Amino acid sequence: MNSPIQFDQVRLPPEARALRAEVREFLRQEIAAGTFAWSVDAEDVHLNIERRLTALVGEAGKRLHTARSRNDQVATDVRLYLRAAIDGIDALAKRLQLALVDLAERHAATAMPGFETPPGTWQIVNKAANPTWVNPDPNGWGAGEPAEIPPGPGNPLGTRALYLNAPGIRIHGTYDSGSIGTYASHGCIRMNISDSEELYGIVPIGTPVLII
Repeated sequence: MNSPIQFDQVRLPPEARALRAEVREFLRQEIAAGTFAWSVDAEDVHLNIERRLTALVGEAGKRLHTARSRNDQVATDVRLYLRAAIDGIDALAKRLQLALVDLAERHAATAMPGFETPPGTWQIVNKAANPTWVNPDPNGWGAGEPAEIPPGPGNPLGTRALYLNAPGIRIHGTYDSGSIGTYASHGCIRMNISDSEELYGIVPIGTPVLII
């Protein structure tokens, strides 16, 4: 922190935007070309710019920070830099969210019309390898289905199941690969067998699950 010039260089744009366009462009080109002579002795980016500006336009360059303390300039630049950086991170986060949603839609199946994959923040509360399917609604949509289906190719849960604290909701495999990418379940989140087995191995009990 005794020689902050390397950090100050990334905060240059807010300072440079206050200069007249032609001088600003000249300075920008010098900096981009690496010909701007940064001096640690000049303490910070402001004094570096002031000295170079004075060399270019004369005594008027010394009025760059008139009525503004250098600490105020630094504080303003830091705020502007952080706001720009946060905006950039926010934009990247939104792109990531959209990419994850697109990936999920292509690799999972959720509730069919009339049923719901409940939105909210949930948690993995149990895991089962080669689970037994237990009829969750024998008097409703499960009427006519067996009370239980043992592990095997006919099991609706596939080979792996992650149980959420959302009632009756699981993330599980399915042998019906044609349903992936559609709205086909009674609320659960279906995945291809290989995907569910991979997820099972890397997601521990207690992991939060956000459904949107």
